[in-house]
Amino acid sequence: MHFPSRLSLPLVAALLLGAPAMRVSGAANATPAAAKPAQKLTPYIFPDGSGSMGLPPGWTVDHAQLGDIIAQGPNGEKLRFGLVVPVIDPTSPQAGVLMAGGGAPASFIAVPYSADAATLFTQGSAQIAQKMRMPAPTINIRSTWNLPLESGKNFMVYGQVDAHDGRGAQAMVAQMIVTLPQALGAYQVTVFEITAPPQVMVNDAATIAEIYPNYNRNTQFVMVVANAQMQRSQIEQQQFLDDIAQRMNSSDKIDGGHVEPASRTDGHPQHADRRARNRIRSACRLAHATQPVPF
Repeated sequence: MHFPSRLSLPLVAALLLGAPAMRVSGAANATPAAAKPAQKLTPYIFPDGSGSMGLPPGWTVDHAQLGDIIAQGPNGEKLRFGLVVPVIDPTSPQAGVLMAGGGAPASFIAVPYSADAATLFTQGSAQIAQKMRMPAPTINIRSTWNLPLESGKNFMVYGQVDAHDGRGAQAMVAQMIVTLPQALGAYQVTVFEITAPPQVMVNDAATIAEIYPNYNRNTQFVMVVANAQMQRSQIEQQQFLDDIAQRMNSSDKIDGGHVEPASRTDGHPQHADRRARNRIRSACRLAHATQPVPF
């Protein structure tokens, strides 16, 4: 599967060259340096066979698995393509099952599906940083685009981001492919992001424009591996469900020192068991549905 955005090369280059956020701080009145010609990309095949993409000379790959790749360039550039983020819409009436504890589960972030591109990117980045016990990044979104997509949403954002990692504010261009809402108010966002020092981003605009459409994912391979992982997860979660059911069947539910009215011989109301089991099973089914599988 080719990169799903169908971005034109002139569009990406124009975004990078025209964005004030991409220019060197303090040089707003200076004439920006002309972008360099696009460098020839070298094909890179993911070790697990899940994808491929073209990378410029001098770039190195830190991670490439199941369509998700992390790479960095020789001048401070960083790339993350194919990151799948499960999201809960906290405004959905169905979201209560997963947010019963007052917040999103460990593997999820919580952002309304109605959020615009800037809100989705900034809130999502902050929540991911919090879950990783890292400081929230400072993000300045200068412009966004809502690009055509047959199903779901196709956002593009650019601006500056400071991850407070000593590198300072970096120019950023990112695309987010958003699925339609699924069960229990959940949806998925696949992120394709490149950051670099501001002047490097301007100079490399033509090359970066070439990188985006050179990303490919082996959809069939990723689905086979993901399904195998899901089957193992289902076995483990079914064991968990069986353990919970056994404990519920062997205990009495007591409220204020009195045993609740029961329709079973063990004193535990059947409706309480059914509701608890249904919620657990629904949550587990959603966990299966929101594994990082391709759209």
